Amino acid sequence: MKRSCLHKRDGRSPSFLARLEPRHVRWPLILALLLACGAHPFQAALGSAAPRRVDEPREVNLDTPRDWAVWLVGGLELRPSLGLARVVSDVEWEDGSSEKVASGMAGQLGWSITIGGPPRHTGFVIRPNAGFFSRSIAIADFRTDLPSPPGETAGRNIAAICSDPVTGETVDCAVPNEYQLTLRSLHGGARVGHQWVYEWGPFEFFAESSLAMNLIEWRFVRSLIGATTRSGTHWRLFGSFDARAAAGVHLVPARVALALRLDFSRYRSFEYPEPQEFRGALQYNEDKEVWEQPRVWVESARVFTTTMMGALIVVF
Repeated sequence: MKRSCLHKRDGRSPSFLARLEPRHVRWPLILALLLACGAHPFQAALGSAAPRRVDEPREVNLDTPRDWAVWLVGGLELRPSLGLARVVSDVEWEDGSSEKVASGMAGQLGWSITIGGPPRHTGFVIRPNAGFFSRSIAIADFRTDLPSPPGETAGRNIAAICSDPVTGETVDCAVPNEYQLTLRSLHGGARVGHQWVYEWGPFEFFAESSLAMNLIEWRFVRSLIGATTRSGTHWRLFGSFDARAAAGVHLVPARVALALRLDFSRYRSFEYPEPQEFRGALQYNEDKEVWEQPRVWVESARVFTTTMMGALIVVF
């Protein structure tokens, strides 16, 4: 009599699965055995042939405007994402050097729906690129402890006492300036790269690396410090780019694909509605024999994002 992969062991000591603790550890092992039981029909579906590189897209009917629209769109992607955004502001001095005077970093967990399908064939590609970027993040200058003047001094430093002008409560005099920023970009450009597609039975395995340059952008910036809010918009040409790596699998008969993407983006010169005041690096004033943090005004910020995305793709 034929026995299944998971059979009852009458008259014997309990199997090692029953002795495992904690109990939830059993389930990964049971799943692995079930997959092993189904390995033979899976191999039969793939066949014995090695994966074949797809150099040409499969033929499709383009007889009607609807056929053309479906072919151009390709599919619909649902993307959960996890990433980081970093904002940096610099000040440029008269000698041409620059100094970072403010920065901030925030995590992001979200999702989006976009149009697009998996790669259709192996080779070099160039195609239009469009997108929308939005981040809310706090940016602040750097807290610095003021040291005593170098050398001998006959006096001693007296700590300042600062208070909130609205509530009158005592506050830390060295607390950094902190701005709440909202940054948005609606952009369009072109993406170039190379893609690889291999067919193996009902599956197509694909990978892609590409670089996109955003030719034109509409940007929105809003800053909030205390009770003061300022906002503005501006246009940018060639103001940002992104690099992408992706890999996934397309189950052709079901018209469904799964992909994993890693994106890195850089947006330069997000211009503030008005110059923002931050504190520069400590400088020793020899005439006054004190350390000072000069006031500096910053007009823009740079933005860096790194995002990991999964994608469930319904292929049209």
